[in-house]
Amino acid sequence: MLRTSAGILAAVGVAAAAAPSSASAIVGGSEVPAGKYPAIANVVISSAFGCTGTLIAPNWILTAGHCSSLTGGLGIATPLAYPPSSFTATVGTVNASGAGGERVSVDRVVVPPSYLLTAGFDTSLLRLTKPAATPPTPVAGRGYEGLYAADVLTDVTGFGVTSEGGDAPARLQEVPIPVVGDAPCAAGNGSFEARTQLCGGYAEGAKDSCQGDSGGPMLTETRGGLRFVVGTVSYGDGCARADSPGVYARVAADTLREFIRSNAPAG
Repeated sequence: MLRTSAGILAAVGVAAAAAPSSASAIVGGSEVPAGKYPAIANVVISSAFGCTGTLIAPNWILTAGHCSSLTGGLGIATPLAYPPSSFTATVGTVNASGAGGERVSVDRVVVPPSYLLTAGFDTSLLRLTKPAATPPTPVAGRGYEGLYAADVLTDVTGFGVTSEGGDAPARLQEVPIPVVGDAPCAAGNGSFEARTQLCGGYAEGAKDSCQGDSGGPMLTETRGGLRFVVGTVSYGDGCARADSPGVYARVAADTLREFIRSNAPAG
C-alpha cells in the first residue's frame, strides 16, 4: 500500500489493481518537538492528498515518486508528473496546519525516467521558485553507507496517520525504526529490489510509517552529529504489521543519489 494520505484514492480515482496496498502516517511514534526537524515539508497535491518531504537544498524538496507522478490519475505507471502549480508545501513547522512555517511554491517537478509504480525508483524532486530560509537536511552519499546498514536505528518522520485507516495528527510525528537487511526484506516483500529500495521496521510490527508519510525521510546521524536523509517512505503491507517491514526509497545509494545529484547538486 502506498503511503500517501487516504484522500488520494477518491481524489484521483486510481483503480485498486493499479497499486499495491499503501501506508502513509507514523504508527507507534511521538510528537516532534518544535525545531527538531525544520527541513521536514508538508506537501499537498492538487488540494486533494498529502505527502511528506524533506528540504534537501535551499530550493529543492525530496519526496516520493508516487506523490508527484500522474500514475494515480491515469491508472498506469508513468514518470509523467503533476504540473508544478498542483503543489503547495510548508517547511519549518511541526504543525500540520502550517502555522508558524514557511510556505513555499514549486516551479519544476522531476520524477526519475525509470519510475514505475511497483518497481522501485519511487522518488521525486520539487524545485522551489526561490530558496527557502529554512535550513535543509542533505541526502547521504558515498562514504556514508554505514548510516543505513542492517540494524542501524533510524528516525522516520511524517505528517501521516497514527494507525492504519486512522486520522492524521495535528503535529509532525517521529518513530525510531531499525533498517532491515535486504534478504529478510525481500522475503517479506515480493516486489522488493535492493538497488533503489531498503526496508525498515520490527519483526513484531507496532512501529512504522503509514498513510500521509509518503516521501517522508528516514534520518540518521554521524557520530559527529551530522544528520542525513538515507531513505524516503514508499509503501508497505498496511501499517505496523508483524513480519512486514515498510519499504523506503534507497536515496543515499548510487542509483537514486545520482538522480538527486544531477538535478539538485547541493542536496
